[in-house]
Amino acid sequence: MALEIRPAHDPSKSYGFCGVVVDTTNLQGAIFTWWRDDDGVWQSKKTITIDPVPADADDLPELLKGFGAVPPLVTDIDLSLDDKYLYVACWGWVKCINMM
Repeated sequence: MALEIRPAHDPSKSYGFCGVVVDTTNLQGAIFTWWRDDDGVWQSKKTITIDPVPADADDLPELLKGFGAVPPLVTDIDLSLDDKYLYVACWGWVKCINMM
């Protein structure tokens, strides 16, 4: 499920990012990059994968016991004003990714 869309702040740029909360098949979170190519066609690709954290099944709710892990649950993404850094919040922790 995509919760956040962040376009570049520079109005001359046709790209941005989309944060995906969780992939229900493997519990990974993800960030997709989207852009318009030279032909004017919109494209997208997964550019960042955030793995779940292994955990003891006894400490997990029933729904997650079979995975044996806690999903990152991407809840917010934010692009710095200079479009250089993308910040990803994963329900309690933040990861800074240099996009340049």
